Amino acid sequence: MRSFLKSFRCGQKGFTLIELLVVVAILGVLSAVAVPSIGKFIGAGKTEAMQTELHNVNLAMTAGMADNNLTTVAHY
Repeated sequence: MRSFLKSFRCGQKGFTLIELLVVVAILGVLSAVAVPSIGKFIGAGKTEAMQTELHNVNLAMTAGMADNNLTTVAHY
């Protein structure tokens, strides 16, 4: 078996087409698994950021109303 492998790549440097195809297939499978997971994390992060910003605005409004002794918002 070793003599077959030695004669197959005798004096040649680099990768064979089969080796390159295997690597490309592995990378394709990994990206097919990783991309949907990353998309979920990005979507969850945006939702979390919106909820945090809404909470901060609500807290700032409450603090401003407390500073100015307001109990309701004036409607003009």
